[in-house]
Amino acid sequence: MKKKINLKKNISISLITRILSMLIGFTLSIFVTRYLGPELKGKMSYFLTLSATIWMILDLGFHKSLPYILSKDRNKLNSLFSFSLLSHFWDFILLILAMLIFKEYFFLKLDIIAPIYLILFIMFTAITRFSFILKFIMLGIDKILMQNLLNILPLITYVILFFFIKAHFIIEDKYVYVLIILILPLIFWTQYYAIKLCLQEKIKFNFKFEILEIISAYKIGIRAFLSTLFIFLLIKFDIFLIEKYETFVELGIYSLAANFVTILQSFSNLVGSLMLPKFAGNDNDDEENMIIMRRVALIFFILMIILTVALFTIGKQVITFVYDIEFVRTYEVFIALLPAVFFLSFGSILNTFFWSKGFPKMTIILPIIALMINIGLNIVLIPSIGIIGAAIATSISYGVWLILLLFYFFNTKLVNNPRSLLWQRRDFEYLFNEFKKIGFKRKS
Repeated sequence: MKKKINLKKNISISLITRILSMLIGFTLSIFVTRYLGPELKGKMSYFLTLSATIWMILDLGFHKSLPYILSKDRNKLNSLFSFSLLSHFWDFILLILAMLIFKEYFFLKLDIIAPIYLILFIMFTAITRFSFILKFIMLGIDKILMQNLLNILPLITYVILFFFIKAHFIIEDKYVYVLIILILPLIFWTQYYAIKLCLQEKIKFNFKFEILEIISAYKIGIRAFLSTLFIFLLIKFDIFLIEKYETFVELGIYSLAANFVTILQSFSNLVGSLMLPKFAGNDNDDEENMIIMRRVALIFFILMIILTVALFTIGKQVITFVYDIEFVRTYEVFIALLPAVFFLSFGSILNTFFWSKGFPKMTIILPIIALMINIGLNIVLIPSIGIIGAAIATSISYGVWLILLLFYFFNTKLVNNPRSLLWQRRDFEYLFNEFKKIGFKRKS
């Protein structure tokens, strides 16, 4: 008998864990940024962005297919886990070969082509991909608590190690130190929960795979992979171009502002992940889906207005106080990235709705168009006006992405009445009444 999934419990656990992770991660990033300074912060951003791009390409969306496959047929767990473990070792081999061939191309300017840096890069990239595979296997077999513990425990361990070692030991190479304490907790907890999962589920390793089954897994994941990859590059590709045209000090200053956009994107993704099952379940109820989208977009709009006012009023003072005077120019980058924050918030909501319709091809094509515009603008603007140009290029490309999404929405028959996406008076009345209820409860 198929186990019934407690969706409400799963969402609650995931929501609490994600919010905690974001708060811990944001707080830690303040201390790490101050500790590293602009130049090493820039090198760290380049390292993490390159690693994320490579493991996503190695994966080709395989991990994204696992929840769907395992929720349909749990008997495939042995085969898929065995293939995942084998692919984990392939990752090491492929990454070693890639580093031997391309190390000077990717790492020469970083001045980190010493073996220790390359080893850390290979370890981090491979273990990150395997940890994502493990999390999505857990999601597919309804091990939500275990999945969320694997999300948050490496981060908590990272925090403990960062402050303990920094307080008790003299550190000569800050960059290596931060990388090591980032990687070791991830390795430990990933291996721990991999072993625990094997014992709990009594996984029997079977390396005689059904080729068609594995191909099917990649077919399911490839469209989600392409859409996710191009949206990721739309956010992160400017990191590579700033590395090419500017110094790592400039990259460090820019990446601090870009990280803020990434945090907002994570929040948008969290909201989207909660909306997606609702949209999919209401496939024949266009009116309810449009109401949800309008009201969520309105909440985002209000939050963005508050953020904008706060940033213009006290943004520079807060950045100087929290991150130190070295990062004061981050304020200018923040201002230039503000439109991107608006466009990203609304675009993520709309994109989630399209995903609920089965990942139409346009969810892949539109980010590619925006990415090409982003690259072109960056190539023109970065050499002339530096990191501000990168921020302007990002804002423009996000604006193009949102306009294209809206154009696609209003010119397709995904819903019976596309104009119902536009805000209505009852949406403002609904939010006003909700705020009144919150205020009334506090007084009571």
